[in-house]
Amino acid sequence: MIVLAAVLSASPAWAQELRSIDETMQGINDDLHVSAYTSVRCAGLFDGILAYGGQNLPAELVEQYRNASTTLVIGTTIIRAYQTHDRGLPAKDFEVEFRNSDAEAVRFRDIYSSRLQNNYDLTGQMLESDPLAKADLALCGEVVPRIERIVAREMGQAAE
Repeated sequence: MIVLAAVLSASPAWAQELRSIDETMQGINDDLHVSAYTSVRCAGLFDGILAYGGQNLPAELVEQYRNASTTLVIGTTIIRAYQTHDRGLPAKDFEVEFRNSDAEAVRFRDIYSSRLQNNYDLTGQMLESDPLAKADLALCGEVVPRIERIVAREMGQAAE
C-alpha cells in the first residue's frame, strides 16, 4: 500500500494539472513550435467542447467549431512542415503528418472533454466557471484567423 501511495504521489506529465495555453507557451522558445502547439491544442479545445456539449450548442456554433478545428489541424501540419524545413531535415509526408496532428488534437479533445464534464459535475456549468478553459477559448478565438490565413496562403500556393 505504501508503494502504491508513493507511485500515485509522483507527478508524471500525464498526471499534472493542465496549464493554460498562454502559460504553457511562455516556456517554449521556438516560435514555430509555439504556433504548432497552440494550433493543435485549440483544435482539441473546439473538439472537446463539441464532444461534451455540442448537442446543446447552436448549429452555427457547432459548424464554426468544426471548421476551426479542421483548419487548425491543417495549420499545425503546415507549421510542422516549416519546422522540418527550417531545421534542414528531410521533408515529411504531409498526409502522415496530418494524421499525427489529428491524433494529437484528439488527445487534447479528450482532456478538454473530461475537464468540461468534471466542471459540469462540480458546478453545473460546462465552461463558465473554469478560468483556464475560458482563457484558452478566448486565445483560440484569436488564433483561428491567423491560422486560417496561413492555410489559405499555403493552399493557394499549392494550387498554383
